[in-house]
Amino acid sequence: MQPPSESPARLRPAAKLLHTESFPFEQPLTKLDLRALQAGFSALFDAAAVAVRRAGYDLDDVVLERIMVCEDPDGTPFDVAAEPLSDRDELIRRVVRSASHLDGGSDQDSAESICVRRLMVHALLDA
Repeated sequence: MQPPSESPARLRPAAKLLHTESFPFEQPLTKLDLRALQAGFSALFDAAAVAVRRAGYDLDDVVLERIMVCEDPDGTPFDVAAEPLSDRDELIRRVVRSASHLDGGSDQDSAESICVRRLMVHALLDA
């Protein structure tokens, strides 16, 4: 079984994965630096775009998805779509809601103990 951080089918079931770019991004959720997050995803988008073109596809044919791989207090990794990147509070709420579905914990407890571990971009060809 693939770990959740490598399963783009959960996000877009009808899409074909063309390429994945990722790198470590270690930050506690409550101290999330939105500018660093935006810069990290920008670099990943650039690398994914090069790989997509190298594979013979036009960027208009693919969807690039931003994913944050987070870790709950028990060390369980989970993926969250990193949208919107312009609203830090909404992004944090999205992560907390995802974590709460995993462990049934309270939102406040989860926000304090969740860490962002990795940034990932999936280049997907819509079917």
